[in-house]
Amino acid sequence: MKNSVYIAAPFFNPEQLKLVQDIELQLRMDDIEFFSPRLDGTLSEMSGEKKEQAIPAIFKANIDNIREHNIMIAVLDDYDPGTIFEVGYFTCLKHGDHPASNYQKHFDKILLTLSNHNYGVNVMLRQAVNAHMLNIMDIRVAIGMILQGNYHHLPMVFAENLSPTESTT
Repeated sequence: MKNSVYIAAPFFNPEQLKLVQDIELQLRMDDIEFFSPRLDGTLSEMSGEKKEQAIPAIFKANIDNIREHNIMIAVLDDYDPGTIFEVGYFTCLKHGDHPASNYQKHFDKILLTLSNHNYGVNVMLRQAVNAHMLNIMDIRVAIGMILQGNYHHLPMVFAENLSPTESTT
């Protein structure tokens, strides 16, 4: 399978949008195929009726792309419910815990999380993620390791110290 990335991240304020754009740029610079839901159109740009009509198609497109891409970069900042859903769905596919996965583990599914606010990962995410990054430059290192076939050697946390906000529950 060709490596391709699904970007799961909030993009609802200028700081969030800048981070997603930086991730997209990083992937473009490395010539990595990716899907970023924000590039498919956003509900905030639509009127009420048009928004209601678009919701099923956007949901389906995102689900289909989560299934098709073998790497997910998920931004954990701001606890966005959409990102939380995407990470959970991807994890079910990765571990074979969902009928869409035919109850087979997808060993080629790689979950990378990123916090631009120095957040750590809690006990549940520790079991799901392959690596947690605390700055955008770590994406290039992680993707490089994956492309070289070394994703089994990704460090859990790229930075030496987790923030005091790391949750243990």
